[in-house]
Amino acid sequence: MDAAVQIFASPPEPLFNLRGQHLADILVDDVFSTLMKQSRVQTCNKKQAPIHFNHGEIAACVLSICDYFQQQHETRYLAIQLVEKFLDTKCRQRFKTLASSQLKNRQKLLEWKKFSSSLKRQSFLYILTCVQLSSKMCSHSKVMSISRSLRFLRGSSEVLTAGNMMVLELEVLQTINYEFPITSPLTYLEAMLEILGSEKDLLGSVKLLHHICLRVLDLAYLKRRVIYDKLFRFAIKGRCSTSRRSEFVVVENDDFLLAASIIEAAAYLSNKEKETQVLTHLSEVTQIPEEDILDLATVLVETFSS
Repeated sequence: MDAAVQIFASPPEPLFNLRGQHLADILVDDVFSTLMKQSRVQTCNKKQAPIHFNHGEIAACVLSICDYFQQQHETRYLAIQLVEKFLDTKCRQRFKTLASSQLKNRQKLLEWKKFSSSLKRQSFLYILTCVQLSSKMCSHSKVMSISRSLRFLRGSSEVLTAGNMMVLELEVLQTINYEFPITSPLTYLEAMLEILGSEKDLLGSVKLLHHICLRVLDLAYLKRRVIYDKLFRFAIKGRCSTSRRSEFVVVENDDFLLAASIIEAAAYLSNKEKETQVLTHLSEVTQIPEEDILDLATVLVETFSS
């Protein structure tokens, strides 16, 4: 296994609230405000229901590859975002092409099945390619090069060249129209911790809370469908309402809400006495109602504890 390599004297983890060696508070607030606006725009742009892939299996595969190559957390979560965006876009494009074609319905169905089978066969290579590309977005760790990927694949049934891998990278980028995801729930989570961590009596050890948040975030990706199904049932109070599920897509795509709820869940798991104060402060900082944060945090804790 390749050893983890750090460059530019980068720290192995975020250094929260390092007084005298970080951005001034006014700049931190400005960055956070920009992230909050950006999150709202992204959430509004994701009104279509996502294609129902097995998100847990995709996340598990990405996390396993990143563990093998010892990639940083930023790469892990960007890669998951990229894989899901690529697969979703690729499927929608193919479906739209078939729907507008002059083929008979039976032929369309056969073509869709061929496409689905091909996508399934190549899914691992696409996931590996997305991890490669995501590693290039993280400036504080060594890039996962094509040669490393080829060595990784050497023991498998896949026989590829560097040219094949470059073609795969280009296919991913062209499919998403080069609109690479540059933020993930981790981006918002760490920004929130930086602001909340200035209240020393509120959070205690920010590094410990950050560590727990990462475990909960992994869980949120691995059990995403279970978590949001529970949250939806909780939201409608047990009433049957399939029509409202389409409206719930906005909640499922709200990474800012997810980040706040993960911090609240981590605060509950680490220090129940401070949990209420953390919830209040989170709501003030993020402008998200306490009830919304608490509902998702409760589901996260229940899933984490089960």
